[in-house]
Amino acid sequence: MSSRLNLIVSILLFFTGFRGAHAQGRIADSLHHILSGNIHDTTRVQVLLELAHFYAEVNADSAIRNANRARKIVELSQLDRYLPSVLRNMAIIKVVQGDYVSSTFYLHQAISKCNTDSSKYLKREKALAYNLLGVIIDYQSDYDSALFFYFKSLELFKKLNDRIGIMNRYNNIGVVYKHLGNYPLALRYLMEGLKSAPDTKSTDRLMQNLGEVYIAMNEYGKAKQALHRALWLYNYDKNEPDNTGEALVNAMLGNLYSSTGESDSAIYYLTNALRINEAAQHKFGMAENHLDFAMHYKNNHNWAQVVKQALLATNLHKEAGEKYGMAKSNLLLAEGYLKIGEVEKSLVCSTQGQELSKEIKAKELQRGYLELLSRIYSEKNNYLKAYYFSSELNALKDSINNEEKIKQVANIEALYENDKKEKELALVRAQKLTTDAQLSEEETKATLLIAGLGLVTLVLLMGTFSYLTLRKNRKILQTKNEELRKLNETKDRFFAIVGHDLRGPITSFSGINDLLNWYISKNDMEKVKTFGGKITQSVRQLDTLLNNLLNWAMSQTDAVPYRPEPLQLKQLVAECYGYFQHSLEVKEIVLTDETADDLFVFADKNALSSVLRNLLSNATKFTPPKGSIKISARLVDNFVWVYISDTGVGLSEEKMKTIFSLSENKTTSGTSGEKGTGLGLLLCADYVTLNKGTIKVDGKLGEGTVFSFSIPSFQPQELQQLKKEMING
Repeated sequence: MSSRLNLIVSILLFFTGFRGAHAQGRIADSLHHILSGNIHDTTRVQVLLELAHFYAEVNADSAIRNANRARKIVELSQLDRYLPSVLRNMAIIKVVQGDYVSSTFYLHQAISKCNTDSSKYLKREKALAYNLLGVIIDYQSDYDSALFFYFKSLELFKKLNDRIGIMNRYNNIGVVYKHLGNYPLALRYLMEGLKSAPDTKSTDRLMQNLGEVYIAMNEYGKAKQALHRALWLYNYDKNEPDNTGEALVNAMLGNLYSSTGESDSAIYYLTNALRINEAAQHKFGMAENHLDFAMHYKNNHNWAQVVKQALLATNLHKEAGEKYGMAKSNLLLAEGYLKIGEVEKSLVCSTQGQELSKEIKAKELQRGYLELLSRIYSEKNNYLKAYYFSSELNALKDSINNEEKIKQVANIEALYENDKKEKELALVRAQKLTTDAQLSEEETKATLLIAGLGLVTLVLLMGTFSYLTLRKNRKILQTKNEELRKLNETKDRFFAIVGHDLRGPITSFSGINDLLNWYISKNDMEKVKTFGGKITQSVRQLDTLLNNLLNWAMSQTDAVPYRPEPLQLKQLVAECYGYFQHSLEVKEIVLTDETADDLFVFADKNALSSVLRNLLSNATKFTPPKGSIKISARLVDNFVWVYISDTGVGLSEEKMKTIFSLSENKTTSGTSGEKGTGLGLLLCADYVTLNKGTIKVDGKLGEGTVFSFSIPSFQPQELQQLKKEMING
């Protein structure tokens, strides 16, 4: 089972109190019996919420029905204090159904109903809602935002002095750092959770997650020790056994023993996990157990068993309506079919799985399916399709949302024309002011002449006033004229860029298409394969150009959304490295990342990512082969300063003065002939300003360049305390 699915299933079932089908049925019967009696509305709401808990994993329709009954009673009887709990339970049900949008909506509603000066009951509800928001976002791999909500939940539980709540929040934070690959911080927070535990028997989930961290660190001895301890704790109280936790730990032990080559122990623990889930009629758990068996047999090259177990897993995931699990199991099934020679079955599974993985936007699974499809068509000697899927695979990392791009391109001219019309309207208004002032002046003079010499003093005063008004209006007109002149210059520069730089890659595509058709007609597949790199280069060049043009156009019309959030800087840098990995390898440039793990910023993610990508692209373009690029950062007061330095061609003083403006044609080719537009650095300046920061450039011609910019820091209290403790030893 994947760690992310482990996380959300274990946390949700911890909330819902999943204890096995038979016990659940007995308790559900008892609750229905209570509802049939004459009870107070408060009690009825609580019983209905308990029923919603029980049915959450087994029967979603029944769970929603009971939750809606509870909500209706709350609203009719004005039991406002129970509404956040009702909304949170509805969110849990929607998460189990995979509807994260609705669940997030319910949680934000629940939080809005919990005032800061409310009772302990509502404060606890607010803390639980924040936690579940973190769980949902964590599952979608937005780890920075997940940490933000987990820390808010932890802060509330600390105020309530709720040791169980504090322990579980430390556990969740530790799991997020495990996902981020920061194992020292993961261990630190999990250990803090153990310290906060009210008793030993409540630490089962913490020990389970410690085992996962030790597995990730390849410390299998410690992992086995922690997991066996967790298993003992899950079985500590036989009157209230946690079947979900016991099944999960048995599965983890089975997978661990499988990875270390201890096949008998692996099968023993995987069988235990499957039996527990079968007894509980937990289809999702059963599906994951069969998938674990399939992975074990894959490790042992028993492909017939791989097919058998993966087929069972796929069917169970399909029955449970779990699309991600179905796509994951189907991928292993397709690989198994290919290994045993069932090529056509493998092709059917791979084709269907690729479509499903696209639907759920699971890019890792898409990559697996594309690799399989390329291999399958190679075995069928269909080299054109094999090459097609291979090209799709290579382009996956650089894939763009074409529909969004088309919409943005369609809006560029409308945005530009709207801005232009507003400035022209301002110019017309200024001209009208001048004309009105002139008419007023003439009327005043005529009146003064008729009034006679006795009003000379008044004439002089009015003349002076008219002169000042006219001069003021002329100044306004001059300002508007200057703005319009700059607008026209910018327009000319903009369309020159579109006309010149956009034409290059499109022309390249056209030429490549003609050559491809020629070589395909000659059945010269070796020549066809050589075009992969050229197509990739043109796509990346076109992608960078379009992104910069669109983002710059939006920034000029104040249409850029600004949604700041807590972000881990090192994670963003890692994502940018993946974007330029191919270019760096081709030029043999060494990229060094010296950013610290504990540096967080408060910024708009899309804008900050665009700044990092453009500056790294610029450094890569102007650094000669076998050069070096270094990314570093440091905290100064309440800002994080980021430095991107290279050993490239450097800049002259004249160039540095205009590098963040569009006042001249300063497009320069890179050291390997890479094209640029000059918009990238202009966009960086706009986006850094948008994020309340400052951007600078330093360097000398022939000695490299250093770009630096500042972003407001985000340092939660927990991270600050941890940093102090690490500094003080």
